[in-house]
Amino acid sequence: MTIGSRTLIQSLDPEGVQVFPKYQSLASIPKVSTKDVRHDILVIVLCAANEPRKIVTTLNKESSVRDLMVIDHSTDSPIKVCTWNDLSGSQCERLVSDSESFRVIGITALRPITRKGFQLESSMSTVIIEYPEGEKAAALTEWARKHRNVLIEHQLRVTAAWNPPLERILTTISFIKAKKAAKTLPQEIYWIRVTTSDIQATITFTASDGTGALQLTAFTENSVPLLGMLAEDIYHMKAMDDTAKFGQVVNKLRSTYFLLKIGPTTSLEQNGVLQWGIKGVEMEDTITAGGAGSSSGNIPVELDVTDAAQTADDKHDAAAKTR
Repeated sequence: MTIGSRTLIQSLDPEGVQVFPKYQSLASIPKVSTKDVRHDILVIVLCAANEPRKIVTTLNKESSVRDLMVIDHSTDSPIKVCTWNDLSGSQCERLVSDSESFRVIGITALRPITRKGFQLESSMSTVIIEYPEGEKAAALTEWARKHRNVLIEHQLRVTAAWNPPLERILTTISFIKAKKAAKTLPQEIYWIRVTTSDIQATITFTASDGTGALQLTAFTENSVPLLGMLAEDIYHMKAMDDTAKFGQVVNKLRSTYFLLKIGPTTSLEQNGVLQWGIKGVEMEDTITAGGAGSSSGNIPVELDVTDAAQTADDKHDAAAKTR
């Protein structure tokens, strides 16, 4: 038997002092992965996935994973906790919070995962404590009772992000740029209808929709439908510095509306910085009739690139005159 740094030694004396996990706040957990470091947390459950998802590991073994979204008093950003295999079963199903009563639980020996943003996942030593005891548990339960409206708001945002509408609803760049990191979840997805006003050879471009402009980068899986070219042709065009071909592509995109599916990048979870990345591209001529909806108040304004540039110049001149 080996006793390591994560071993918990507890007295069996019924009259002895009870030993509690070394709970730490979510905000105090470093956003970097440190080998062999595990964390015990005392948290409020916002949501638990309805069903575990199946993952096939590199050893061709199927595992079950169920996601929990949790929060505590130290942060405004819910954190995802991935529970594996046995922990993802009936015990997770019992961790249900509703707007009348939010569950406070303890989870031990979690490890941080930073491959895609930041989240916590269970280890072989993890235990879910459904009914934690002690002063810290009582204090967090009381905090949850006093801040029920705040928790309901967080819960609604998580539920909306986990269950996006089946129909495609368009929003605008001005709406996207107004969002704050503290009020945005990594799982959020939005569609915007745009043209391009500037494209660079790295397939970094400025998308605009009349309400604002957003600089984005398209990687291979998204640059193929965006440019209407095969991946090898895009590579050849860039490698050979084919400015004539690239100019044709740029001119076409400047006069064509297309839909972008965008969401927060991993910098939101890692550093609390809200940046937007492309999750999908659809050109207008590939969209089926009735496939693109629009939300009231968020209907994109069709404005060609020349008019947009002129509008920006007019605003600049007006501001200069004001000064």
